[in-house]
Amino acid sequence: SAKQLKQLQIIQNRACRTVFGLSKRTSVDSYLMKLHWLKVQDRITFKILLMVFKSLNGSAPSYLCELFNYSHGSTRMPLLDSSKSSTAAGSRAFVRCGSSLWNELPKNIKQNDDVLIFKSLLKTHLFKKAYGITDP
Repeated sequence: SAKQLKQLQIIQNRACRTVFGLSKRTSVDSYLMKLHWLKVQDRITFKILLMVFKSLNGSAPSYLCELFNYSHGSTRMPLLDSSKSSTAAGSRAFVRCGSSLWNELPKNIKQNDDVLIFKSLLKTHLFKKAYGITDP
C-alpha cells in the first residue's frame, strides 16, 4: 500500500542520513544519488522486471515462466495469455504489472540475454529516470 511504501522510504532516508551523518531536516535526494541507491518504489520496479526477465529466459521457477508469453510479431513483449485461466489474484497482478513495466522498457534493455548486463542496464535506466538524468 502507499502507506507502507512511504514508511519504507522513510527508513531508507534514515539509513542514508546515518551513512552521511545528516540532520533530520536535510533532504536526502542528492545523497541517495551519491550512494547510487534507487528509491523504494524504483527498487520494487527493478525486482519485478528482473523476475520478468528471468521468467522470459527460463531461469525463474517454472510456475513463473509459464505466466508470460510474447505478443505476435514482436519479441520480448510478454502479454497475459488469455488461454490460461488463472484464479490466483497474485499471479494475475504480477503478470499485468510485469508486462506493463516490461513493455515500457527501452528496446536495448529488453533485447539482452545476459542477466548481469540486463541488471546493469536496468538499474542505470531506472536511476536516470528517478533522478532526472539525461544523456548528453
